[in-house]
Amino acid sequence: MSSLLNKENMVEDLDEDFGDELDEIKAKRAKIDEPSEDVQDKKLDAFLDWCKAKEVFIDYNKVKIVCCGTSHNYGMVAIKDIDKDEVLSRIPKSAILDPSTTQINELLAKNSKNLKSKSNWSKLIISLMFELNNSNSKWREYLDCFPNYDLFDLPMFWETSELKSWLENTCIPRNVIIDLDNMKNEFESIIKPFLDQNKQYFEEKCFSFEYYKKIVGFIMAYSFRDPNEDPDDPSAIGPMMVPVGDVLNHIAKNNAQIRFEKNELLVVSITPIKKNEEVFNTYGEHSNSDLLHMYGFVEIFPHNTFDAVEIPTKCFIEAFRKEKIDPIEVANKKIETLLEMELIDRTASIIIGHDGILNEEECLHIFQIYSMPVDDFSEFLENDCELLSDEEWDNFSLLNENIYKIPIDWKDLIRDSCNLHTNHLKMTLEKLNAIEPEAVDDQIKQKKKIQRLKSAKLLIDSQLKLIHNFITCLDK
Repeated sequence: MSSLLNKENMVEDLDEDFGDELDEIKAKRAKIDEPSEDVQDKKLDAFLDWCKAKEVFIDYNKVKIVCCGTSHNYGMVAIKDIDKDEVLSRIPKSAILDPSTTQINELLAKNSKNLKSKSNWSKLIISLMFELNNSNSKWREYLDCFPNYDLFDLPMFWETSELKSWLENTCIPRNVIIDLDNMKNEFESIIKPFLDQNKQYFEEKCFSFEYYKKIVGFIMAYSFRDPNEDPDDPSAIGPMMVPVGDVLNHIAKNNAQIRFEKNELLVVSITPIKKNEEVFNTYGEHSNSDLLHMYGFVEIFPHNTFDAVEIPTKCFIEAFRKEKIDPIEVANKKIETLLEMELIDRTASIIIGHDGILNEEECLHIFQIYSMPVDDFSEFLENDCELLSDEEWDNFSLLNENIYKIPIDWKDLIRDSCNLHTNHLKMTLEKLNAIEPEAVDDQIKQKKKIQRLKSAKLLIDSQLKLIHNFITCLDK
C-alpha cells in the first residue's frame, strides 16, 4: 500500500502536455522523380522475365500483375473468375531475398552475434543496402521495380509540423517518436559499426541515417515473416522480401493469402474472386492507425473490420474526476491504483473496436475499482489490491450487443471519456478540412502533401464513426 501512496505526482504528470517532443524528429525527404508509365511498364516486364528465369510461377491464365494497384506501385488482378483455394503463384525460397540468400550471407553469418537487435531486422537491412547498390545483384530486376522505394509515404517521413498537427489526438506521433529513437539506437550501435568494418562492400550513402531510414521504411511496408518461425530462435531468418508476394495489396477482408510451405511460398485464393477484381492479401489484423503508421495508407470506414480507437488516458482521467462519485483525493488514489496495476497506462485507457471494447478484461476491473464505495476501496488497498472475483461482475459484457446492460455509472464514465476524445478529434478534423495545400513546383512533393492530408482525414473520420457507433450501442 505504501508504494501506491508514494506516487503523488503520477496523475499530475499526465496533466502536462507532450511539449516539444516531436520537434526532435528530423524527417527530411529526398527529392525524387516519379518514373513515367512507360518506364514502369519496362521495369515490370523485366521483373516478370526475371520471375520466369528464377522459376517463380505466376498463373497468367488467371491473373496479371499491373502497375498502379490500389495502394502501392503494383497490384495483382484477376483476368477470369477464380474459385476458392486456387494457386495463383508459387515462389521458390531460392527467389526470396533474406540474410541467408544474399550474396554477403557468409559475412552476415560470421558477424551474427554482433548483428542481434530487438527488431531482428539488422541483417535484412544490411542485405538490402548491399543488394540495392550492387549492379550485379541476383535480385536486380526485382529491386528495380522499387526505384523510388521511399515514394510510399510513412508518417516517419512526414514533416514534423504535419505529424504533430495533422495526426494530433492519435497514437501515431508518439509511436513515430519511439520508432525513430529505436532506429537511431540500432543504427549507431549495430548497423554503422558493421558498415565501418566492411566499407568495401557498401556505397557511401549507406552510412547515412536518412538512407537507413528509407531501407527500414521499405522493409516495414513490404517484408514478410514466416508465421511458423519462432522469432526468439537464434537460427530464425526473420523478415524477408518475397517477389510477387509483395505485389499483393492489403484489405481487411482479403480474398487471398500467402502460405509458407517447406520449399516455396504460395499465393492462394481464399474466396471466389471475380474477373477484373484485385487480388488482396492481408498484412494482419491492423487498425487504421497501424496501417498508416506502418504501411502509409488507410482503409475507408467501415471496411477495416480491425479498426480501433484508443481513448487517451488524459480524457479518461478528466471524465473520472468529472463524475465526482468520490472525493477528489479518493478519485486520484483510484487513478493511481489503476496506473500502478497497469490496468491503464500513460497513453491509453479504453480501446474501442467494431465489436465493442477490445480490452474488456482490463476495463471490467477498471470499472469495478471506479464504482467501489470509499470503505470498500480502502479494504481493497489493504488486501494488496487483489482483483475481485465476484461472479456478479463476470455477467457483464463490454461488447456492443450487450454493453447497454452495464451499470449506469459505468456508462457515464465511458460516455464522458469518449465525448472528450470525440471533441478533440472533431477539432483536428475541422483543422484538416480548412487546409488548402499550397501549390509548389515540385509535383511529387505536392502529391505527397495531398495524400498525407487525405490519409489524416480518413483516419480521423474512421475513428469518429467508430466511437459514434459504439456510443449508439451503449445508449441503446
